[in-house]
Amino acid sequence: MRAMKIALIGCPFRNFYSGMYIDALRQSLGRRNDVSIDWISAHCGCEDPIGRGRVFQSQDTTYFEMRQIKLYRSSNPIKRGIRLGLRNLLYRRHAARYAALSGAAEVVHFHQIANAFGADVVFHWLRARSQAARVVTVHELDEEQLEFKVRNRTYNRADAIIVHCEDMRRQLVELGVKDRLIRVVLHGTAVTPLSEDAAREGLVYYGGHFIMRGKNVQAMFEAYALLLKRHGSQTPRLRIHGQWGSETPPEALQLAQRNGIEKHIDWLNTLEFEEVNQLYRQSLLAVMPYSTSFAGWPIGFVAANALPVIATRRGGIPDHIGEAASWIQGDDPKEIADRIDELLADAPRRVTMGRELRLCAERYLDWDRVAEATLAVYQIARDQARRR
Repeated sequence: MRAMKIALIGCPFRNFYSGMYIDALRQSLGRRNDVSIDWISAHCGCEDPIGRGRVFQSQDTTYFEMRQIKLYRSSNPIKRGIRLGLRNLLYRRHAARYAALSGAAEVVHFHQIANAFGADVVFHWLRARSQAARVVTVHELDEEQLEFKVRNRTYNRADAIIVHCEDMRRQLVELGVKDRLIRVVLHGTAVTPLSEDAAREGLVYYGGHFIMRGKNVQAMFEAYALLLKRHGSQTPRLRIHGQWGSETPPEALQLAQRNGIEKHIDWLNTLEFEEVNQLYRQSLLAVMPYSTSFAGWPIGFVAANALPVIATRRGGIPDHIGEAASWIQGDDPKEIADRIDELLADAPRRVTMGRELRLCAERYLDWDRVAEATLAVYQIARDQARRR
């Protein structure tokens, strides 16, 4: 059987969730004999420390540099229009370069995040003619597509759209994307051997790329302050990690100080993959009071490491773990603190929840299963492209 030629377009940088996603998907697909894969990437312009330092997730990527212009919201409409126009021109060039480098592929899979991989580039790329089947995974929506909503109908030029949760499917449909094009493929995780006898301590909180956005960090810190009042030195330490680099965000430090909890937090910042795995394997609870941020990456670590979790029904969390969580609203510090106390006092429930989570990881989130589901979308997209 002739191998299907696939090109993946997306962020190449280390410890950024899109780069890790593409690398894990590429490796799982690459274990098959019926596909061949090329990874095409550029500097996206997000100014992440890893991106600035050009620290790659893998050297096995076709990479190019191109100038970036930040999305700057000037109060002067003329200046703002000029800047958006220049961005538009540059991102049209990015789209053309991606198309040229992926020209030999049968299926081209674009991973939308931001800037040079954002909606503006995706839409330029979709408007161009192509013989290949085109698939877009929408990891996140950016400011421009939410401001200029009519542009989102350009997604309908794709042969398939992948999202990681039903919430994103609904958002896209509301923005004018045809529901029949959209497929939900869960975010994957590495399901490695696990010992149930491992010692556990501490609470885990994942701050993402921007800890102050969409994660109810204020409520989390107030809840932890309540726990300190109740239990003093017996309170488990709060362990915080995120993808913002080696320096703790100053605004997060200031918020911790205002709540009087700064001495009780371990700021772990950006961790390598195995360090994250080890952290979740050795912790008592994860707390994810998210309001808007997508949580597919951290909830995978939660499930794979049988880590009991307190979470909101946001960010795709129920899609990935079903009912295997202790659910909260997310913005009520007392509710968060009370739920932490309940689980800390109930070891048998933690064990049961951990086993349910691990089963979810094994059944639905393993990267090989995600690769199979993604390949099925490629086949649908290829059939769709042939009928154009």
